[in-house]
Amino acid sequence: MNTSTHNLSVPRPVISRLSDIMSHIPRYSFEGSARLAADTGISRSTIYRLMKGHRGPSATSVRLITDAIRRETKLPIEPWDIFAEDGRFNTKFVCDLFPECRGCMPEVAYDRFGNLTPAFIGIQAGKWVCAQYPYGFGVTMGGQWR
Repeated sequence: MNTSTHNLSVPRPVISRLSDIMSHIPRYSFEGSARLAADTGISRSTIYRLMKGHRGPSATSVRLITDAIRRETKLPIEPWDIFAEDGRFNTKFVCDLFPECRGCMPEVAYDRFGNLTPAFIGIQAGKWVCAQYPYGFGVTMGGQWR
């Protein structure tokens, strides 16, 4: 019996930027989890967990969410622009998915006094991957892949 661990495949984390995408869509920018739940038939608690990255999405959830976002935006958003293994999204910056976005920053980029938080110092408006990992998952502030 081979007990070597080097052949075992470790699942890569699925990074969600669902909440970042929802913040760019007027219908989902307020009470978004309830509205997306109603539009998809997915429970509100599951939508919330997917928004926060607390669980990986099922294939069915990805399809239902992608379809709802496409219907609402009339844009060709791809599933791998919403959820991606290792955070390697097809479109790097979330703002680039939305032609009407002139480059914004997520709410979490600012503290309660309106100053940039340390995670967003050096990030240009519109040039953030997702709110949780503004430089990208596995990327250091110097831009190098870990």
